[in-house]
Amino acid sequence: MDTRARREPGARSRGVSTWVGLLACALGAGPLAGCLQSGATRCGALLCPPGLVCSHSEDRCVFPEQNNACIGLEDGDVCVFGVSDGICDRGTCVDFRCGNGVVDPGEACDDGNGRSGDGCSGDCASDETCGNGIQDGAAGEMCDDGNIIDGDECQSNCARPRCGDGIVDVDEACDDGNFDEGDGCNGRCTSDETCGNGVIDVVAGEACDDGNFVAGDTCGPTCQIEFCGNGLLDPGEVCDDGNNQNGDGCSGACNSTEMCGNGALDPLGAEVCDDGNLRSFDACSSRCKIEFPNWDPAGRNPARRFGEMVYDGNRGALLLVGGERGAGEAAMQSDVRIRGSWARLQRESRETFSVGHVAVFDAARQHVLFVGGRAPSGFDGGMRREGRLRMRTYLLQGATWNESSPLPARAYAAGAYDVANERVVIFGGEDGDLLDETWVHNGSDWSQLTPSTSPSARAHHGMAYDVRRQVVVLYGGEAADGSALRDTWEFDGTAWSQVASDGPSIEGRLVYDIAGERMLLFGGSGRRASDALWSYDVAGWTRIMDEGPEPRLGAAVAYEPEIGGLVVRGGGDRAPGDSFEDTWLYRDGWTEISSRRTPEARRTPAGVYDPRDENIHVFGGEFMGPRRDAWTFTSTGYVPQRRLPFGSLVTDAAYDRARRQIVVVTGDVRADDTLHTWIQDGRRWRELPIVGPPMRTHSALAYDSEREVVLLYGGRNGDENFNDLWAFDGAWRQVMATSPPPATRGPSITYDEARNVLFCIPRASGRLTEIWELRGERWQLSGEPLPQPAALIRYYPQAETTWMISSTPPLSSVWSRNDDGTWTPVRVTTQFRARQGPFAVMNLSERSLVAGLGDPSPETRILQFETLDGVELCTDADADRDGDGVSQCDDPDCAGQICGSAGERCIEGACQCEYATEVSCVDGYDDDCDGQIDCDDSDCTATAHCMSELDCNNGIDDDGDGLVDCADPGCLASATCEAVESRCDDGFDNDGDGRVDCQDPKCFLRPCVSVDES
Repeated sequence: MDTRARREPGARSRGVSTWVGLLACALGAGPLAGCLQSGATRCGALLCPPGLVCSHSEDRCVFPEQNNACIGLEDGDVCVFGVSDGICDRGTCVDFRCGNGVVDPGEACDDGNGRSGDGCSGDCASDETCGNGIQDGAAGEMCDDGNIIDGDECQSNCARPRCGDGIVDVDEACDDGNFDEGDGCNGRCTSDETCGNGVIDVVAGEACDDGNFVAGDTCGPTCQIEFCGNGLLDPGEVCDDGNNQNGDGCSGACNSTEMCGNGALDPLGAEVCDDGNLRSFDACSSRCKIEFPNWDPAGRNPARRFGEMVYDGNRGALLLVGGERGAGEAAMQSDVRIRGSWARLQRESRETFSVGHVAVFDAARQHVLFVGGRAPSGFDGGMRREGRLRMRTYLLQGATWNESSPLPARAYAAGAYDVANERVVIFGGEDGDLLDETWVHNGSDWSQLTPSTSPSARAHHGMAYDVRRQVVVLYGGEAADGSALRDTWEFDGTAWSQVASDGPSIEGRLVYDIAGERMLLFGGSGRRASDALWSYDVAGWTRIMDEGPEPRLGAAVAYEPEIGGLVVRGGGDRAPGDSFEDTWLYRDGWTEISSRRTPEARRTPAGVYDPRDENIHVFGGEFMGPRRDAWTFTSTGYVPQRRLPFGSLVTDAAYDRARRQIVVVTGDVRADDTLHTWIQDGRRWRELPIVGPPMRTHSALAYDSEREVVLLYGGRNGDENFNDLWAFDGAWRQVMATSPPPATRGPSITYDEARNVLFCIPRASGRLTEIWELRGERWQLSGEPLPQPAALIRYYPQAETTWMISSTPPLSSVWSRNDDGTWTPVRVTTQFRARQGPFAVMNLSERSLVAGLGDPSPETRILQFETLDGVELCTDADADRDGDGVSQCDDPDCAGQICGSAGERCIEGACQCEYATEVSCVDGYDDDCDGQIDCDDSDCTATAHCMSELDCNNGIDDDGDGLVDCADPGCLASATCEAVESRCDDGFDNDGDGRVDCQDPKCFLRPCVSVDES
């Protein structure tokens, strides 16, 4: 019978309540708390009150029936005691029920009630804390995955993941706790609103977002769509100004800044071409105008007027300085007449580009004095507009213009060298008003003289020194009202005296005729043209009625003692008007003299550019045997030089830049086993005592600027051809290059300095069209074959490329090599006849190619680009003559050009000296730009050439430098040797130049006696 069915409900409640209370007392404060009662029972650490007993496990107080209820039952079995149900636990029936206030086994909590949401769930299964694995809805939990980790489908606060909860979930890029845009996290939590995350954030200013920062894939690194006109510099764009207009500094296609030299053609910028640089003379000028290449004939003398011509005794040549070519156009060069030919004087001073100046040779100090003048005049409505006055004084000493103390500015004065007093005398001129002042220059300073009487103020007059009577003679000129003065005056060094009042009615140039011991007056000098020639001596003025040049004004007139005659150059027939370019000589009659002397026809001459004098030198060649003549080629033609000291065939020549010398190899296949090596380190040739490469002819030379050596390639000896390579740096060594070109006769080589490559055509003037290059020490075929068989190949530095000159008759063509190895024709408007064995040399100072001679023509031509822009003047930082916005060494046109008065050059954008020390002590050049030349330079003190001869009058070369007695610079301090010819009537070669007394041009304007040359 089930006794539980008969129990009264109320009895269960009362019994449980009593048990709970007693148990609480037993578990409370103990006997001291007042719970100890009579009949209480101790139970382990507990004290069971009366009515309760200790459980079998002695860890609780129970009713007696609870111990009895589990007899025969196993732990965990259901048991009954009184009105309560329980479970056997260690032999005692225990009441395990949620809500009893005791955390029983299986319960997570028990707060004594059956409510949820108060920290213990109604079923006592959860303490209602997030992360216990039980979802407690009453506690507000939406989920509970047993952890407090965010981002795993149930957050650490047991809420479901969602955008805007401030927690970045697995599928979220960000979560800032709100749904706002533009605050670093968008309202969908899909973007942190940074470019490159693949989400287009319009509020953040993005027009696109392809998930990367790669430029050039239509969406740029700043998340803007790439297109011209967006104001951003996208890949492939040179500029982007936010529009698609041309002519505003950025082209409509965003491919050009619309500046000349950027490589893009900008028609709105008036560009006709743009080759990506600011260099002229390369087919496209520095102002992006087309330059037309022409083969111009050699030997042109630039026409000019109002230049000043004087005999330079130090140079032994006439010197023509300044003047103008036309109205207001300055003559931008000075010329010298050497051995019958006009050549250009290098190293100009900008101040010499003038008119109305004075040039006088100071014989005592062996320099030319240049002073005063005006900038070239202009014309407005046919009336002359005078240029700016100049006051500086320059001395031409050797190859350099050096500034001296200034003279108060003036123009159209006249001057002469006073031999007796060894000083230059200047009188008159104008500075806006006419002047009547007398000034003298002692070689370094000016002094004004105040003679008691003087000629009246004037300009455009003539002055010369009468050597026989030792007086300065002055004639004519213009008065303040423009009328011609006809008086004649003489100055004895102290006082002026008038000797005639009625002379010729011309304003010509006055010179002294040494041979005729008389003054000569020719032509007009101011406003009036004339062809009259007058003489003056103690008997007065006499008209010479010989027919000569056509009437002219402003002609340059001087006496040349080497030919004993009056020389007239240039002038014009009216102002304004064209100028003449002819040259006339008066010597017992008028003769027009040619300015063009040329070598005779020949094959394979050697040509080389010498940067020291900025000229091209041509040696030897063959025509019915070896030629021994040597020539200097300038812009005005050929000037013959002394014959070569060797008679064998010149193989080739090159300029050795590192050692400042011309290198020539020669040899005779019938007599020599090795080549002879000659150098010209100044004005003399000498053979080096070294062993050269095996004997050959028709080899090729080039200078390797990277290794600073002269290279020799190929050649032939009889029937044997060579393809070996040799290097010279003071001695010869063979370069063991692999895979060489085929051995053929007559190769041509050039060194490309822009690419540091040696190019070689194995057989020039043949049928081969191969071109080879040497990189390192290995030969290989280079690029495309030549478009035509070539005669020569040369590096053209102005365009930084290599040119080929073809040998295909009847006309030669020129081709330019591109970086990819292809060839582009240089479209020359005038033609050059094809020939066999010509020379071709780049003239670096003129930016031109000079080619000539060869078989069958002796003709020489200059290939130069004609530019509409001005030619940059590299010696003046303020003279941007070509108008490209840069000047002097900042202008690419000046690279390698002379920029300083001491010979400095533009190197890597700076005006500096190329050499730190005097490289050669015998070449007559200031290598290190310190103002000291050769033996005067301390760098040369210990050299044999500069050591003094033991005896300067014994005819013996004591110091073994090849120079004897007074010809040796070491003897200049000797009493028997002079820097100049100290006397011209003693029959002795005082200055050691091999010429005595009247034979020496330095005796010009000084008494001398003839010497029997027999």
